[in-house]
Amino acid sequence: MALTATKISHLIDELSIASLRSWFHSQGLDFSANTRDQLVERLLKLHQTGGLSEEELQSGVCNIEEASSKRIVLFELPEDKQHLVSPQQFGKHLAETGKKLSTKPSLAVKLPSSPTLVYVTHPGEQGPNSLMPIRAKWAETQTRIVVDYSSLEFIKKKVTRIVVMVADLRTGLVQLRYDKPEIQHPHKNKDDYFKYYRDLATALLGVEFSRFEIRDALRSLVDTQPRIVRIRVNQHRSKTDKSVRFVDRKGHSDVRDDPEWKAAYQAGSTTRAYDDQAVYWLPGPSNGALMREVFTDIDAVTSTVRVEADCHEGEIDYAVSTIRKHQIAPSKP
Repeated sequence: MALTATKISHLIDELSIASLRSWFHSQGLDFSANTRDQLVERLLKLHQTGGLSEEELQSGVCNIEEASSKRIVLFELPEDKQHLVSPQQFGKHLAETGKKLSTKPSLAVKLPSSPTLVYVTHPGEQGPNSLMPIRAKWAETQTRIVVDYSSLEFIKKKVTRIVVMVADLRTGLVQLRYDKPEIQHPHKNKDDYFKYYRDLATALLGVEFSRFEIRDALRSLVDTQPRIVRIRVNQHRSKTDKSVRFVDRKGHSDVRDDPEWKAAYQAGSTTRAYDDQAVYWLPGPSNGALMREVFTDIDAVTSTVRVEADCHEGEIDYAVSTIRKHQIAPSKP
């Protein structure tokens, strides 16, 4: 059945225009819509002229669901993960817990009555030394509360929130990608929300995770020359345990070019401990992985990476894999 304006509107109902714009550009498509109605019209026309199939649009929406505006907590798998490598063994493990493998990723159910597992995939071996990630997605209904300033009333809107697990068997790195929780959700508090899905992910894989340390990666990103990031916010602790924070308030330059930052770096570069950096990944050094500067906030205290609403899967893959690379082989102070 061909796509209709109503169906397109339903598909993209909870997606930002920024995220759709980013996805369009990543597919080499022009984007000229500035409102949601214009966007629906643009997508419908593209579909009718053969430039976009229904399957391609659903795949794009699924990509945005799983990558846009996420808080990504990084973990490591234990060395003993043999039962995860084989799709057959992993499928048997899932069956013991009443679940089964899906053939491919799928869109989340809108506004489920309770937290729901959407899919679990295991692509299997794609060559002797290359294992694709295991992926899983959950959806739950939360309530957003906004203020109507004309009536000074609170308005409640139910929204679908997504959590995605990406477990890379080759590197042992696990991403838990969370939508930011709304004020009202099925959990007692924000911490319980994050713990709930970590527990589901560990039960799903049948292993316990350990936190992936990323503090050395922050140091390496600061030290690497030529630069691969532009640093907007740099926060560290000095050797006397003082918290020091440099912020480019206009957001267009790099704090490392500031004379006071340089003086602080020269005074304590080998003893400072990096806590947080807000960076923009530079497209030039990415070997074609990036088409633009991509914002990422990297928090070493919680091993969390935050990306914006217009981020897509390829950009997250680049950011996370580069952080891992710089953590595993950090620059020498």
